[in-house]
Amino acid sequence: MGDYNGDGKTDFLIPQVVNEDNWSFFMSNGLNFNTVNKPIGLNYVQNQTGYYGVVGFSYLTQSLVENTYIPTDINGDGKTDIIYNQNLTVEFEWDRDGNQDYTYQDTPQGNVLVLFENQSSNSNNISFTQTITNCQSSDLKRNAIPVFTNNSTASQIPQFSLLSNNLLRAFKSQKDNKTDMLLREIINGNVVKETITYKTLKNDNCGNYCNSVYNTSLNTAFYPNIDIGETDGFHVVSKIEKQSKTVY
Repeated sequence: MGDYNGDGKTDFLIPQVVNEDNWSFFMSNGLNFNTVNKPIGLNYVQNQTGYYGVVGFSYLTQSLVENTYIPTDINGDGKTDIIYNQNLTVEFEWDRDGNQDYTYQDTPQGNVLVLFENQSSNSNNISFTQTITNCQSSDLKRNAIPVFTNNSTASQIPQFSLLSNNLLRAFKSQKDNKTDMLLREIINGNVVKETITYKTLKNDNCGNYCNSVYNTSLNTAFYPNIDIGETDGFHVVSKIEKQSKTVY
């Protein structure tokens, strides 16, 4: 479930065929659902056991592959993206007599995280782009629990994490729609380019030794107004530079 077209209504997604890239999106209009059948560049694969040639493990090793699909708005643009997580652990090893040896069952072998970013969508169409492919780890056991964490940083996009036994492995997207949508430059009719630089609303605590864009002044507001000490999710203009074709 999620909001795949960014209209504030709850939609849902189901795969149609195992081992194929065949998905059905049910877009809510508040009264009923419009169905969009579309490949998104990702096969729906169920958990399975087999030999996958994992480096560092014998050819006699059989692995359990867990495939998890997590819908979430990872970049903060209001549309639900899809996180695909594949985790490999040892299931058993064949011994010399052809018996299954479970001594090393659940030994971590590898974990891959892939982000499919929702690029555009409406009631009749939707498209995804694979944007993150290199998030890997090799220390997660099976049945890892997906959670969303954000450390102590306020007003930021969620940080995706996997909880496995006593280990919490965090993956933070480098894409933030709030930052991507900031106006960066303007070119006017005289071909003068104005470049805009931003800083977050955060006290630099550097006194008179730097050009801070913001300094807190607490205890100046009275109810019902409030003081905002600092917020990393709010950007203010810190510098505007003008550059012509020939003169800076």
